[in-house]
Amino acid sequence: MVIADVVDLYYTNPYITELYSLIKIFAFSLLAVSILKKIKTQKLEYKVALLFLIVVGINLLIAYKLVSETSNLLYNNIERIAMFANWTVSISVAAITSKYYFDSETKSAFYFLCFTFLFIFTDLCGFASNSFGMHAFLYLERILYFLGFMYLSFYLYSTKEKER
Repeated sequence: MVIADVVDLYYTNPYITELYSLIKIFAFSLLAVSILKKIKTQKLEYKVALLFLIVVGINLLIAYKLVSETSNLLYNNIERIAMFANWTVSISVAAITSKYYFDSETKSAFYFLCFTFLFIFTDLCGFASNSFGMHAFLYLERILYFLGFMYLSFYLYSTKEKER
């Protein structure tokens, strides 16, 4: 995540946006793989699973509309695909993390959920700032980034506490 934010410093360079997206996709995929190992195999109730899929579908539609509507701000089709893939992976990780929390309902799962969602919201703030010139979102992005790392440290501490 830190590496992606370093790349984000030069966001206006056409090749950096694709690199930024690929690094974020890789980072969120690592999160998903690490959390998939912890998810219980119990199935969700039919109504809950349907609602869960509807929410994920709506978020994917919003991501698609957002990326396609801002296509005049983006440089090329590869960049548009990279941004949509980034949002798809982010939404999938949010769904997986939510399932992990609902399965375990522990303090460490809550910390992991907060950390993940805060990092996703930092990406959303960065996207709004860079794509629409809404520079106030840069301040919100930094605050959410700090809070995300705070919850990551809470998660790491609670995990170490369990191992002891």
